[in-house]
Amino acid sequence: MRKRVVTEKSPEKRKKGHPLSDGAVQRIKIKDIARKCMVSQTTVRRWIESGQLRAFKLPSGHYRINQVDYRRFLKEIGISDEKSAFESKS
Repeated sequence: MRKRVVTEKSPEKRKKGHPLSDGAVQRIKIKDIARKCMVSQTTVRRWIESGQLRAFKLPSGHYRINQVDYRRFLKEIGISDEKSAFESKS
């Protein structure tokens, strides 16, 4: 059985306004936010559903959170933000 390989379209081929059209913005997964905030993934989903944490849903049904929105959320709830937590080390 062959493995199914899923590839993303290049930013030039994506429609304008598509959540992934801007390659410069880092997107964060729910599990990473849950780990950083020391809560369950269910709690993060509740934050998203209640509107406290802005996120967008991929066609697969998974959520992604822009790093800017994540930092704003941390500031609002009073959790310290370590910039290096989700940034690649250069």
